[in-house]
Amino acid sequence: MEQGKDGEVCDVLDLIIFDRAVEQQSNERALGNDGDATLLQPVGAIESGPPAGTTAASSNNHSEDRPADDQQLVDTLQKRSKHVFILTSAGKPIFTRYGDENALSDLFGVFQVLIETGLSRPRPTSVSATGRNVQSKERGEDAGLRCITAGDISMHFHVEGKLYYVLVTRTGESSSCCLRQLRQLHLQLLSFVPNACDILKTCPSYDMRRLVSHADARLLRWLIKRNSNEESYLFRCLAAAPLLVRTRDLLQTLLVKHYRSSFKKRNVNSADGNERSHHLFSFFLFRGRVVCAVGPPDSSAPLHIDDSLLLINFVRCLVRLQPGESWAPLCLPNFNGSGYLWCYCADMSRMVRELSTSVPQEEVTAPEVPDNRGDCGGLLLLQIACSQTAFAPLSEQANSIALSLCPSIASVEEALISHERVPLSLVTKDLRKDRLEQENKLLEKMATLVSAAERHGHRSGSARTDKPDAELLSRSPLFSNTHGLQWFAVVLKASSFLVYSEPSPAMRLSKRVRKQQLRLLVRLRDELELLEAADPVVISNTPELSALVMRPTSGIITPVVQQFVARNDYSGMSVSVSEALSASRRVREVMLLFSPHTPKQQMMMGAVHVIMSIVAREAEFKFKQIQGS
Repeated sequence: MEQGKDGEVCDVLDLIIFDRAVEQQSNERALGNDGDATLLQPVGAIESGPPAGTTAASSNNHSEDRPADDQQLVDTLQKRSKHVFILTSAGKPIFTRYGDENALSDLFGVFQVLIETGLSRPRPTSVSATGRNVQSKERGEDAGLRCITAGDISMHFHVEGKLYYVLVTRTGESSSCCLRQLRQLHLQLLSFVPNACDILKTCPSYDMRRLVSHADARLLRWLIKRNSNEESYLFRCLAAAPLLVRTRDLLQTLLVKHYRSSFKKRNVNSADGNERSHHLFSFFLFRGRVVCAVGPPDSSAPLHIDDSLLLINFVRCLVRLQPGESWAPLCLPNFNGSGYLWCYCADMSRMVRELSTSVPQEEVTAPEVPDNRGDCGGLLLLQIACSQTAFAPLSEQANSIALSLCPSIASVEEALISHERVPLSLVTKDLRKDRLEQENKLLEKMATLVSAAERHGHRSGSARTDKPDAELLSRSPLFSNTHGLQWFAVVLKASSFLVYSEPSPAMRLSKRVRKQQLRLLVRLRDELELLEAADPVVISNTPELSALVMRPTSGIITPVVQQFVARNDYSGMSVSVSEALSASRRVREVMLLFSPHTPKQQMMMGAVHVIMSIVAREAEFKFKQIQGS
C-alpha cells in the first residue's frame, strides 16, 4: 500500500497522535474501526477533516494546543534530510539515527500503528489465466504499508518478521533505493544479533536494546552514511583497489603462502579448536576496497556482495575504534546466518613499523614508512575464522606477513595511493596535455569560488538553491574533453566489480551536489531495471547535467560504431565493430555524467570510448579469489 499526495506531514501526525490519545484514555490495545478507516484514507482525505467521531472544534483545539513533546516529534522528521528508525512489532525502539530512543518513544508508537494497520489489510487479489481469483504472494505486494509522502518528506517502511524499519527522507530518493537501504540495515543488524528474529518471535515484547551496544549503533550509522555518498554501497557492487598486476600478484602470493601456515604447528585433532579448516578467508584491504583475497581450498565461490559490503563497513569502523590488532565476532547472514564468525584485523603498516623498531637490523631491513594516512587507514590484513580460539595462530600469520612485507611496504603503499583515484584522463587522452591542464586550473578556480559562496550562505543562514551550480555548469565553455564527459562508472561482468573515476573539476562543486548526482544515477539504474526493451539505455538531460545509463548490447554498440567511431569521426579514435563488441561483452553496465545539453549521439560515442579504455586495462581493476592450499 503506497500513499502519496502533497501536504504537510505534521497534519498527518496531528491526527495520528490524537487518535493515540483517545485510545490510551479508553485503555484499548488496538485502534477502533474509525481509527483504521482514518489511517487508511489518502493523505488528502485525512487533511480534509478531523477523524470520525470528533468535531472540527476539537480538532482545531488539538492542533493549536499541541504539547511540546508532540511538536518535538514533528521537528524530528522535518529538520533532518534522512532519518532511520528500527523498532519491534510491539512498538519498542531499537535504534534511531539521531536523538535518544526514550525521548522518541511516542514517535516509535506512531510508526508501529502505521505499519500494523497496513499489515492488517488483506492481500491484493489477481485473476489467473483460468479466471479464478488468486491472492498474491509476492513480497513487494504483501508488504503492507510501504511509503507515505507528505510534501517533500517521504516515509518508507520495511518489515522483516517482528522487526520494523522506517526511513524518513527529504532527499527525493526512489522507493526501490530506500528499500535496498533498509534491507541492508536489516542485514547489518543481523550481523551482530543473528538470532534477533527468533528472539522476537518467542518474546515479542523483549527490549532488543539490551543486545545492541553503542559500537553496534555506530556501525549502523556509518552504514547509513555510506549508503548516501559511497559508490560501492549506492550501486551495490564491490570495488577492487586499482593496482598494477605485478603488485597485486605480490600481495596475493603472500596471502597464499601464509594461509593456514601457523595452524600446521599444532595438532589438527587437538581439543583447543585450532584446526586448519577453521581459517576461512584472508583479505588485503585498502581504504574500503579489496586488494586481493584467498578462500577455502574446497570452494572458489566468493562472499555474497551484501556480506562483503557489511564486512568492509565493519572493518573500517573497527579500525577507527581500535588501531593495531583487532579481534571481534561478526555474523555474515548470507554465508551462515545461524552464528558468528571471528574477524582478525591488523594494520600492516603499523605492524611493520613496530617490527622495524623491535627486530635487530641484521634480521630485517625495513624502509621508513611515513604515517600520513590519517583516518583513511593503510593496508589492512583481514582474516576470518569460525573458531573463537583461532586468534593466536592468526596473529602469528599476521606477524609473518608483516616480516615479509618489511622490504616492500613503502613501495606497495605508494602504489596503492597513486592508483587509488582513477583519473578521468584515463578515457580522455584525445586532448593535448597543456590544454587539459589549462581547463582544469580554470574549473578548479570556479569550483573554489562556488564552495566559498556556499560556506558564506550557510553561515548567514540564507536558503540554498541549485541555481548557482547549474549556471556555473551551463555557462562554462571548457570541459575536460571534447565530448563533455565529467564522470564515469563501469560495472565489469567479472564478479560485478565497480570501476569509477574522479569527477572532473567542473563537477567538484559541493558534497550536496555530488550526492544529488549519485542519486540521479541510482534512479536511472532503477528505471533501467524496469525497462523491457531489447537494447536497454536510459538518458537524462537536465539544465544541470546530462546522464546516461546502459547495459551494452550488440544492438546498441554496432550502429554507434558503424555511424561514428569506425569512420574516425570521434576524436581520432578508430575501432572496428568486432573490437567494440568484444569489449562490450566484458562490461555489465555503464554510467556516465556529461556536461549540460550534450547531444545523445555524442554521449553514446563517449560510452563506447569508456568501454574500450576500461577493458584495455581490466586486469588493474579486478582480482580473483584464490583457493588456499
